[in-house]
Amino acid sequence: MICTPFFPTSKHLTDVLSACDAVVSGSAALRMVLPANAYNWRSLDLDIYIPLHSHTCLYHLLHKHHYNIVRNGKLNVQNYSPSTIFTVTTFGNGQSLIDIVVSKTTSALSPIFQFYSTAVMNFFSTDSLYCTYPSLTLRHHMMINTSSLHQHTFSPSHIQALLKYKSRGFRLISCEETGHPAFAC
Repeated sequence: MICTPFFPTSKHLTDVLSACDAVVSGSAALRMVLPANAYNWRSLDLDIYIPLHSHTCLYHLLHKHHYNIVRNGKLNVQNYSPSTIFTVTTFGNGQSLIDIVVSKTTSALSPIFQFYSTAVMNFFSTDSLYCTYPSLTLRHHMMINTSSLHQHTFSPSHIQALLKYKSRGFRLISCEETGHPAFAC
């Protein structure tokens, strides 16, 4: 289950997501998208995305579930620019880590569509699962989000993340390899 070891039951997680207008993305969402036999890793942390106006609510609910801040994010850090990430704060309970990504906007989804790779442009909410690039993701293919290349924000941490997903069986492909016209990529 995705919710363990982070919450006692999936209802606890969905209640938190619902109360704060939040979604889960990252490896946990990717595991939900892929068939059960298509991955062999476990999620080491949970990535929860929230709109700016909901972060106080979520922090309070995490404290009720015995989570405390272990790494406080900096507000409006230049590393996040020009993204829509306001801050990232990590909570822990001695066993599990939850990264809270606060969007600069009224939507929790804004940062997800700016990810470095198509492989991680997935999320789930209390009642929905969304995969931005199913034809790529379900074949364990990924493409680089070229906006970070054009804006000169593609960093060494992005390369490390690409290598992580390569070790998980994903193959980086070009637009030509998709069989789609260049304007469709």
